[in-house]
Amino acid sequence: MIIKIGKGKKIANLRKKLLKSDCLSKDQMQIVFKNSRKNRGFLSDLILSEVSIDKEDRALEMLSEYHDLPVILLRNKKIPFQTLSTIPKEIASNLKVVVFQKTKHSLYVATTCPENKAIFDFFSKRTDLRIKLFITTNKDIEEGIKRYALYSRMSLPEYEEANSEKTQNELKDVIPVRKKLNDILEKSIAAEASDIHIEPNHDKITVRFRIDGILQKTQELPKSLLPAVAARVKLMANLKIDEHMVPQDGRFHFQYNDRQVAFRVSIIPTLNGPKIAMRVLEMNKKSFSLQKLGFNKIHLQTVKDNLNLADGMILATGPTGSGKTTSLYTLLQMINKDGINISTIEDPIEYGIDNVNQMQIREDFGLSFAEGLRSLLRQDPDVIMVGEIRDDKTAKIAAGSAMTGHLVLSTLHTNNALLASQRLIEMGLQPYLVSSVLRMVVGQRLVRKACPKCSIKSRSNDKVLESFENDLNINKTIEKLYRLGLIQSKDIESFDIVKTKGCRHCHKSGYQGRMGIYEVFELDDEVRRLVAKDVNESTLREHMEAKNYVTMSEDGILKALTGQTTFEEVLRVTKAH
Repeated sequence: MIIKIGKGKKIANLRKKLLKSDCLSKDQMQIVFKNSRKNRGFLSDLILSEVSIDKEDRALEMLSEYHDLPVILLRNKKIPFQTLSTIPKEIASNLKVVVFQKTKHSLYVATTCPENKAIFDFFSKRTDLRIKLFITTNKDIEEGIKRYALYSRMSLPEYEEANSEKTQNELKDVIPVRKKLNDILEKSIAAEASDIHIEPNHDKITVRFRIDGILQKTQELPKSLLPAVAARVKLMANLKIDEHMVPQDGRFHFQYNDRQVAFRVSIIPTLNGPKIAMRVLEMNKKSFSLQKLGFNKIHLQTVKDNLNLADGMILATGPTGSGKTTSLYTLLQMINKDGINISTIEDPIEYGIDNVNQMQIREDFGLSFAEGLRSLLRQDPDVIMVGEIRDDKTAKIAAGSAMTGHLVLSTLHTNNALLASQRLIEMGLQPYLVSSVLRMVVGQRLVRKACPKCSIKSRSNDKVLESFENDLNINKTIEKLYRLGLIQSKDIESFDIVKTKGCRHCHKSGYQGRMGIYEVFELDDEVRRLVAKDVNESTLREHMEAKNYVTMSEDGILKALTGQTTFEEVLRVTKAH
């Protein structure tokens, strides 16, 4: 933010002094103040950029008097790396600031732009320490910025010599952390992990990745690195470094080869120190199809039919991490045409989609799903995607939008698709309204796919499937899938069942990658009458069973019978919720 400096006695005196001392010529003075008035820079920085080297000290004194700030020259001053790196290099360069000293209560900051309110705004969000501002030259700022690169290249003895007040143990912690953390981030991306957990224990740090829905330990670090690791993550996520007693949330971006990846950060205080969790969000544009996600041909046709509707509500349901958002993105891509205006309100925006207007909620600024949805309705949308219906306000606005000519896509946290109508009614919507606006609900889970490198196919028999019959009702399901044309035989022995072993390729798990298992609940006239009466789930299920409704469990059995996953995996996922 650029602060316009008004005309007054103080500024008039500054102009006179600069001219009288020959720090600036009349022409230079006109250029400087013209650029300042037109918001092309900060006055102090513009002055310091124009004065010659031999007049720089004099100009600095005048600006010091004008701002009532002390002068600091950094070129020969030792700055400890931990002090310098209080803020990232990119931000220091953009704000033209260098943190050169840190005490228990204060941060000492040098700048050429003391008028820049963004400096105080930035530090006030990161730290509770008192900010003491000093004015310096452009050359000193440049020298300070160069030290970021200088320190990163130094060997331990060189660094120790440059910062003699640091002990060798402290340096051992500070220097390798950036490289170590980058290594963790790169490995998580390469492993296609969805989450990173950095967990402090009594005597060590455990790093675990969630790969294909399962947490796997990847490495251990010395406990002594914890403060430096936490500080580095806070720096990257623009969080308060000196805040240790309350949870903090943030986000940062990371480049890995040609992939742009975002990490959503959560840090909480625990008995053994700060615990860090990071959600991995690939930002590069992804192209999905319902077939690739795992929709069978019956579900696929139902979804396509409902996407052609001009209005109404389509929901994806399931627990956190079940792929609901990916399903919605896929639906958006299917209807993303030049003649349709699509807008979204999300938390967070996980993937960028061309020709779709995507908005990120900001609860800290009052931008909730409900408020964002109200704003989107003034943007002449045809299709609206709401990342999640979390509360009654969002539910009512979403339903109202669906009633007034908009196609609304969103997600709900329910265990299955049939519970969606009840959940909306519990949120305060009238049953008749739910029955009018709800068009289709996709219930889903993610199952791990059998590893293509180590999985073995073998002909199934009654003994192989016997252990799963009680839990999965396989024989009855095979009859149903055959009747619906989803499998070509109802003879159990005609199927190749996959067994997994585990190898290096799949991290010894036997699985690699995930796919969805689904149920698609479509509301026809008869179902609408039932929903309007607010019937319970069992009544709805009984009605849908008579219509050959394929449940998530049955879709999972279909995928196990066709060798894409295992019965063990289907049982694990469907019985967990």
